[in-house]
Amino acid sequence: MALQFDDPSAYYSPSHDCTDLNDVYEPAANGILLRGEPVDEVCRLPQSAPKVSEWRPLADKTVSITVDRAREKGCDQAQHEIDFIKKNAKLVMGTGDDVPTMNDILNQIFGEHSRLYRTFVDEIPVFDGKHKFFLRCMGTFFLSCAMDFTLKELTEFTLVPVDILASKEDYSYFWKLLHDKDDSKNRTSRSDVPFWRNVESALNKCVRELFVTGMEGKVQVTIDDDKVHYHLARMMEAHEPKLVQHVRDNRRGFVIDTGVLTVSGAPVGFSAQGKNDSTTTSAKRLIRTAFAPADGGSDPRLF
Repeated sequence: MALQFDDPSAYYSPSHDCTDLNDVYEPAANGILLRGEPVDEVCRLPQSAPKVSEWRPLADKTVSITVDRAREKGCDQAQHEIDFIKKNAKLVMGTGDDVPTMNDILNQIFGEHSRLYRTFVDEIPVFDGKHKFFLRCMGTFFLSCAMDFTLKELTEFTLVPVDILASKEDYSYFWKLLHDKDDSKNRTSRSDVPFWRNVESALNKCVRELFVTGMEGKVQVTIDDDKVHYHLARMMEAHEPKLVQHVRDNRRGFVIDTGVLTVSGAPVGFSAQGKNDSTTTSAKRLIRTAFAPADGGSDPRLF
């Protein structure tokens, strides 16, 4: 329940305890709960509730009570987002009248023909023809992060099927390939775009195409600075994401700003904070990439 007043002190009587109007009135079908009296008079009413037939619309529009409006708006926004995702995913994936499944969407992001996997192949040719190897290593990494387990702990955890995990040798080789790609000794120029930034760009293009492009009406986005407790030693300092101390977790790691549609949680963009980034510059880059990619390096113009 929410009360909205122009000046609450003009209506509320501190001499009477009226903290819960549900003790006085029952909800009305039309959402109008007050009879027209100022709140201080309402608070002095007897504890017996008036009959529903006695309730009438409130003449004074400066006072209003709403019940479950936030939940109602949240449900409306969820329906808006889900309807758009279903419609847009059909167009992007060419599934015709069939609504894409979660597996279809995951395949669009991580599949053999996805932008993400093709970026790995283009940047590190060893990955060509090794899509299953790519998936096993990525899946193992995601599980490790989600459960805060090492690979050894994952293999000993009975609820995780061992056959879906990468072997210790393959997992080590996977990270060696990524490390060597961004190693300064293997770079031809300091102006080269680092591999992790190309991966970020490929992922952002994919999620923008699936969950952003073409959306009309109200768009609600939530941005959070996710703390990533992972760091490859000896990475080229000029190109790696900014390594910071996460005070609450007492860990060192990276920060990735993540944007999602507020209700459905569908991702709209990611931005790893670089060496010279602040939280503001990283968040602006995320918003610009997702909603105003044509604006170049300027602040995003969303309206």
